[in-house]
Order: sequence, then C-alpha cells, then structure tokens
Amino acid sequence: LTKPLVGTTWCGFTPYAKEYLPKTYIVNNDRIDMMTFENEIINVLVSNGILGLIPFLSFAIYTFLYVFKSFKLINKITKNMFLLLFSTTCGIACGSMFRKMILYDMSPITVFFWFALGYLVIISYQYYKEKKSCKNI
Repeated sequence: LTKPLVGTTWCGFTPYAKEYLPKTYIVNNDRIDMMTFENEIINVLVSNGILGLIPFLSFAIYTFLYVFKSFKLINKITKNMFLLLFSTTCGIACGSMFRKMILYDMSPITVFFWFALGYLVIISYQYYKEKKSCKNI
C-alpha cells in the first residue's frame, strides 16, 4: 500500500497499480484486469484506506457484540429464528473473507445479509428496550 491512509478509491487499484506499481501481479498477470479483491476487508483497506477500515471494523464488531449479547434476553419463541438469522449472517460474513459478498456488490446474498442483519438488530433492540423498561418498574 502506497496510500495507506485514504486508499485508492473503489475499483481504482488497477489503474493506480499500472501507474505507480507496474511490476506487481495486479498488472502483470496472464488473466484479466482485476477490479476487486476476493476479500472484503482487503477491499475496504485498499479502496478506502485505514480511514475507511476503522469505521467498517468498528461497525462490524459493535453490531456483532450487540446482537450476541442480546441472545440471553430473547424468549424461546424468537430464539430459533434468531439463531437461524445469526448463524446465516455469520456464515455469509465468514464467506466474504474468500469471495466478495456483502460490500460493493448487488446479489441475492448481499440483499439477504443486510436484511437479516437489520432484522437481528431490530430484535436485539426490542429485547434491550423491554429489559430496560422492566428495570424502571
């Protein structure tokens, strides 16, 4: 990385590599011009730099902890659906380390991931809110 702070912009690393790093594999491969990497974290780091990676990782870690901590608050009826959505979103997130799936993409997996994650956050919020209101009584 020659621009570690701000990155090279989305889909801009190939033109950047051609201009500034002409001896790299990105430029000198026998296949095609690469548009993105197959790892979401590397994509964010190269495209947006450290200034983009910090908020992305902060969001991911905070959301995971928020949803994970709410699991013990959830009743039995909702728990099965919660586990299904949680395991699916974790699986897709793990899969995004090997294939572009959740950012800078528009596929059914991407749509499902963001809907499921949003629903998990809503469920978690409702149970946190319910727990808080019970303490105030």
